Amino acid sequence: MSDYRNQLAVQRERQLAALREKNGIFEQFTLHCACAMHDKEFRAVFVKRPGAARYAWEKSERIADRSGLPSRGTSHRPNSKTIKVEEADFDFLCEFCGSEGWTLCKCGAFVCGQKKKGNRFQCRASCGREYTTQPLTEVPGSSGHSPAAAIGHLRAKLLRGRRSE
Repeated sequence: MSDYRNQLAVQRERQLAALREKNGIFEQFTLHCACAMHDKEFRAVFVKRPGAARYAWEKSERIADRSGLPSRGTSHRPNSKTIKVEEADFDFLCEFCGSEGWTLCKCGAFVCGQKKKGNRFQCRASCGREYTTQPLTEVPGSSGHSPAAAIGHLRAKLLRGRRSE
């Protein structure tokens, strides 16, 4: 019986992947990032297309509103998801200064390498931390699907009517 259930689960996963690809819905991974030079924040959005082995950088979005972001000094994010470093291509540039190389700071942001010298890291002015870095094995972020519609959810407008009691 369990082999049958496993086969059904694999079949369903393939059907969902095909449906997501057909409708342009991809798995997303988002990082909360900051510029060390300009002390400004942005989100880096990575997408994993069906059949792809790794997440690829899709876009960066400047942050005007901090709602939904972790408070400084914490790493809790809504829809938290942690991936292994090997699961994504982190070759993207800072949205504000154009530098590359990223360090996960204790303030909860991935900070660009603008102020990094060797393995000595200096965070943005609002954080002020400075320390020697170690290689990462896992990356904390948040998950979702792109576009925002999830499979199985209806986008119908509900009409007002009388409630039956």
